[in-house]
Amino acid sequence: MADNKENKIEDYKKLLLKMFGKDSDVLVDDPEKIHIEKFSTGSYLLDRDLKGGYPKGTLIELFGGNSSGKTSSCIHAVADSQKKYPNETVLWVDLEKIFDPVYFKNIGININSEKFILVRPTAGEDAWETIINFAKTFENGVIVLDSVALLLPKKEDEGMVGDAQMGAAARMNSQGLRKLFPYMKPGGTTVFAINQTRKNIGGYGDPNVTTGGEAWAFYARTRLKTSVSKGEAGEYAIHKFAQIKANYGKRDTVTETTIVYGEGFNRIKELLEVAVDQGIINKSGSWYNYGDIKLGQGTDNVVNLLKDNLELMMEVETKIVF
Repeated sequence: MADNKENKIEDYKKLLLKMFGKDSDVLVDDPEKIHIEKFSTGSYLLDRDLKGGYPKGTLIELFGGNSSGKTSSCIHAVADSQKKYPNETVLWVDLEKIFDPVYFKNIGININSEKFILVRPTAGEDAWETIINFAKTFENGVIVLDSVALLLPKKEDEGMVGDAQMGAAARMNSQGLRKLFPYMKPGGTTVFAINQTRKNIGGYGDPNVTTGGEAWAFYARTRLKTSVSKGEAGEYAIHKFAQIKANYGKRDTVTETTIVYGEGFNRIKELLEVAVDQGIINKSGSWYNYGDIKLGQGTDNVVNLLKDNLELMMEVETKIVF
């Protein structure tokens, strides 16, 4: 019986090869060899809570209110992706027209025209065709859609203000995602969708819902809800990232971190926190020690010490394991 079953499996595989060809991705030859690659979010704390970072080749949705850290955190992730995969190309769909070359370069993004494509389509359908054709052309890369809320269907664009266009954007986005997904695969092109929240006028369920229809939540492998709690105007803010959907992290985990205006994540402060969590650096009261080395008293003082001693900082970083 076992031999008969194995023969049926082999016959079925041969049938698939005959139907679709040897170069087709329909048949996965050895499922055990599938490896889920990850790349850093740009934040040590987010990497910790997502068990190593974002899964490459998936859709990641970052959504939240105004100035809650969506775009800044995305810029960090793209910069780290470029470091890990320097030969890949980035497509940034800048519907919000907020691209700032100085800020992007400060965070670490390579905006060289050979590795970075900036587009600003007007109609939502044009944006989707741009995204889908990029995924067809580049098997590996990064696509950033900033933002979902501005994917305006041509029908709505050509109509009068006030015309009812119920569900037009949701239908367009659902179709766009269905057309895009066949060209996405583990380890391939990663898509970041930056989305906003709006008030749920229906009065039932979550009072804050995302724009652009429900398909985004279905197709996304990772969904992070961003919010901002406190800070000092013009200097920094405390941001929270809640895992609404994450295959490689614990749902409802909330990561709290600092984003410095004009600089992004406070990575050295995060490094110190993670190093203490993992026992690499010992904290006793307000004092920090690294082995036999006394680093100092107070978080800010130790952060400044690590900032001035890159060799020590890199040594600590190499010992961190997610």
